[in-house]
Amino acid sequence: MFGIHLILWCVLFSFGQCSEVNVRTQLGEIIGERTNVTFLDIKYQVDRYLGIPYAKPPVDNLRFKKPEPAEPFEEPYYATTFGAICQQLDMMQWPSKFVKSEDCLFLNIYVPNQASDQPTGHAVMFFIHGGALSFGTGNFYPGEVLSSVGNVIVVTINYRLGLFGFLDMNDKRAQGNFGFWDQHEALKWVNQNIEAFGGDKDRVTIFGQSAGSSSVTFQMLYPLNKGLFKNAIVESGTALMPFPLTNDTNTAAKNFAEAAKCSTESTDEILDCLMSMPGDKPTEILIDAMKSGDFADQMKFVTMPTLDGDFIKRSATDLQEASLTGEVEEVEFCRSINLINGVNEAEGALYILSYGNMEELEHLQISRNQMNNEVIPGIFSMVFGFDHVLPQSVKKMIISEYTDWTGPNDPLKLRHEVVRLNGDINYNIPGVAFSLLHSNSTTAAATYMYKFTALVDLPLVESPSWNAKANHGDELGPVFGYNFDYKEMYNLTEYQVPAWELDLSSRIMTYWSNFAKSSDPNLPTSSTQAAGPWPRYTVDDQKYMVLDKEESTGKFLFAKEHDFWKTILPKLLEVLESSKGADSCTD
Repeated sequence: MFGIHLILWCVLFSFGQCSEVNVRTQLGEIIGERTNVTFLDIKYQVDRYLGIPYAKPPVDNLRFKKPEPAEPFEEPYYATTFGAICQQLDMMQWPSKFVKSEDCLFLNIYVPNQASDQPTGHAVMFFIHGGALSFGTGNFYPGEVLSSVGNVIVVTINYRLGLFGFLDMNDKRAQGNFGFWDQHEALKWVNQNIEAFGGDKDRVTIFGQSAGSSSVTFQMLYPLNKGLFKNAIVESGTALMPFPLTNDTNTAAKNFAEAAKCSTESTDEILDCLMSMPGDKPTEILIDAMKSGDFADQMKFVTMPTLDGDFIKRSATDLQEASLTGEVEEVEFCRSINLINGVNEAEGALYILSYGNMEELEHLQISRNQMNNEVIPGIFSMVFGFDHVLPQSVKKMIISEYTDWTGPNDPLKLRHEVVRLNGDINYNIPGVAFSLLHSNSTTAAATYMYKFTALVDLPLVESPSWNAKANHGDELGPVFGYNFDYKEMYNLTEYQVPAWELDLSSRIMTYWSNFAKSSDPNLPTSSTQAAGPWPRYTVDDQKYMVLDKEESTGKFLFAKEHDFWKTILPKLLEVLESSKGADSCTD
């Protein structure tokens, strides 16, 4: 996701004079501000509490440790400005008001100044941001409009990223997955304190996008989250995405230490180096790697979730297989959570950014040789492992599946196949697989699925003009009511969002907030769409909702692609390997 350039919307809301509001929590008094917001010509009041610490600063001896609960406030805490964002590469061209620091474990709360839908209080929507677990911040997603239109409390959070979030030395001094533990700690904070804000702790919905979406599913697979949330909304990413889970990140740790000119003869020396380096040093190292222009050099410093034996004991794929023969604790907990899961129509367009700048991408052509001997072998290795040889017969099947036979060697058609292939492998098939895992039980909670196909006027992730389909992240504008502070960054002040997009945004915010309130996207506010109610997703008919200018419903979303990659190819590979007849890959 490096190098993403965001095209921005104008701010569609206006804030009036702010007035002070306060709540008293278990940690002490918190002072926020009441402000005004407008959406579709309707004015709302919303209370916002920004930059609340939910854990102790993860610095000094708490670096590379699980988060510890925040301490009580000795004096009233003024929550009127955002807290620092976590150390990271500045991939998103953040506003200057976003300051980076290791002391970054803050959350933001948006409370509608309206009567709650239930006597128990407002339903709560807890958002986990994306960014490849390497960049991003909850500060970027103001919740005023979603909170007001949906009449729900919205919470956004920061969590540790990159090295500070996912270093695993296979050592009790640095056991990994700290970013996930941060998310878990923030959920505990909400459970213990949200009632003070008028929230219902028993109606918490976690939702996220991209890496935040996969984080949601990892939280769904952690049984000790029981009681912390009831529903989950998964936008473009699951724990079944094809990234490898290892037992440690020692190689990346050693590379960071070497780049910092430290001795790397022993684990102790590496860890001492990483513990003592300034908080901004890992970012400096990553910037130097980016400047080199060498992708392999950049990948040397990637840290990802690991099988730490605590938060993640088995991969989601292993859990999926084990659940077919018996009860698995992680899967049973997952199935107790109501789920909305979805993807965008052209998720794979995100990956063409690696082919050059936007001017180059406008004229991008993919040759048949590139497709056959670079793209497909790379995808095969990502799915089946780099130790697997790609048999020629399997390669031919994949080529056939990802060829537009109206012009099989047309370089302009092949670029669309590259988009489709990357979308299938990274988002569509993992998304379907997770919905099938979730719904494949007579005791499972409700499952819903969607495909977002709306071609928004100004997409979040910049795309060349030939990709006229919904790209990765395009649903975020509608989900948050186009409530983004882009004026400071891009000075975009005159643009008007098309009326149909605002209408779509209103409907999506209603679906999302309905689900938070009732675990059903259709209730309590019924859909006005001709498509009728959003159908439940089941293994038998796999119904889903299409979100566009006008909604529609369908069946068996990406079922053919799922069957091809999850059933046909594995069985063929098994036969070839068992017969020792796997032929080698040739031109």
